[in-house]
Amino acid sequence: DWTRRSATRWRKRDIGTRCSGREPAAEGPFANGVPRVGGVTGAAVARQFAGQGATLFPKGIPELAKYGLGRSVIDAAFGVTIERRYAHPQGPAVLTQRWLAAVERTIAVLAQDAAMPDSSGQPDIGDLAIAVGLAYVDFRLQEVRWRERTPAFAGWLDEFSERPSLLVTRPE
Repeated sequence: DWTRRSATRWRKRDIGTRCSGREPAAEGPFANGVPRVGGVTGAAVARQFAGQGATLFPKGIPELAKYGLGRSVIDAAFGVTIERRYAHPQGPAVLTQRWLAAVERTIAVLAQDAAMPDSSGQPDIGDLAIAVGLAYVDFRLQEVRWRERTPAFAGWLDEFSERPSLLVTRPE
């Protein structure tokens, strides 16, 4: 039986391992900072996504730039969704309009840079973040018609979304 205090100790011990890209220790109540579910850890899911021997976190600025832009799309789109769900009766909030504009601007930046989504090699964390962000925009923010403005980028997402690791998490 473990307590919240011991779980925190396990998370702190493993954080250096997670940040360094090494395989996390799979011992104790928390493996990789998350409870083990059916013997599968986050590292196992990452290996399945990227393939044997590949890593989601290569050491390079372009991958981190893609990740940052992908996370920006996710964060802004989720903010719009939550703001709409709990909106004030006075009408749409200014913050919602700003987040929608941020989603559209970020997608435009991603679509302009041909190197941003790269499906030619092994996918990295940036490719995954971009794909998840765009799929969320498709699912929750249909008024953002990014597919019409960037058909090549939409084709990349369609191709990337056919990966087995993304097919199992597709909403129905």
